[in-house]
Amino acid sequence: KRHAATRARNVRVSNVLKIVRLARSTMKRAGDASSSLGITEMSWSSGKGRSHFNYGWETSEAGQAQRIRQVLPALARERRAWRLAGVWWYTWLSRSLGGNDSFDYAGLRRMGSGGHVVDKPALRAWRSTVARLTRR
Repeated sequence: KRHAATRARNVRVSNVLKIVRLARSTMKRAGDASSSLGITEMSWSSGKGRSHFNYGWETSEAGQAQRIRQVLPALARERRAWRLAGVWWYTWLSRSLGGNDSFDYAGLRRMGSGGHVVDKPALRAWRSTVARLTRR
């Protein structure tokens, strides 16, 4: 398995696909065309307007969910051609609101007041999209 990083500024779904295409092209030139590729640590921060240390790819909680609903089917369509081993989200759980770093908002869930876990729209998007893609 290889690691494809997606830490470019202004990461859109189309750019995630471009990064994977470039990684596969590099693997082919290096003689690794038959190797599988894992998409790891994929994420969009929902810290837009909240975080102060940003990378240019922040969005809202609704935007995070929307991108998940777009990227998972797009990757699924290419999974055989790109020999994708799987897709892993950066983190399931973020800190409570108030973090300074964009990555503090990357989770599909977040800590709420009193230590309770709060599901973000992204978790519902992940679950429903994966369920739809895996139905037989």
